[in-house]
Amino acid sequence: MSPIHQTVAPRRGRPRRDRQPLTRQRIVAEAMAVVEGAGLAGLTMRGLAKRLGVDTMSLYNHVDSRDALLDAITGAVFADLRLPPATGGLRADVRAAAHAFRDTALRHPRCTHLALTRRPDSPTGPGPVAAALGILRRAGFPPATAVRVLRTGLAYLVGALLRELSAIPASDDAARRAEFDFGLDLLITAITDADRDARRG
Repeated sequence: MSPIHQTVAPRRGRPRRDRQPLTRQRIVAEAMAVVEGAGLAGLTMRGLAKRLGVDTMSLYNHVDSRDALLDAITGAVFADLRLPPATGGLRADVRAAAHAFRDTALRHPRCTHLALTRRPDSPTGPGPVAAALGILRRAGFPPATAVRVLRTGLAYLVGALLRELSAIPASDDAARRAEFDFGLDLLITAITDADRDARRG
């Protein structure tokens, strides 16, 4: 007599608790997915816990609060920013850094909007800033001038990216990139002019 095979109904509701360990990295990644899909207003600790298949209080073993979770998302956005190796050419390096910043923003548009409007206590933010400052210092800018140039460049990048992110998907990428590049070309020209004047002085 052949054995009786029973059909097991698929599990519904929360996934099995032993399927994947709960970690801070997993919490942040899931939170970023929520923000990208439902916006910042859609991110709640209770809803996030449900998606992860855990009790809400379990989240607090890894993040202190929702506010701390938003800081962690911001840190993750900046950690994803990878500047290409410097070539030593000021114009090329500034352009490459700006586009690396834009590429990160387009990968995580809603999370980047959060990151650009938030001032977290995060160790990941200064890394890209220090790398960008290094580009200017290697070009010959004195420390104080390099900081001023960097602040000016960041002001353009933040403003341009916030405007671009708010336009997605109303305009096509080619048009948005052209507008970004137009402003970037003006910025780079101003920086190279400042570099030339500094060398003359």
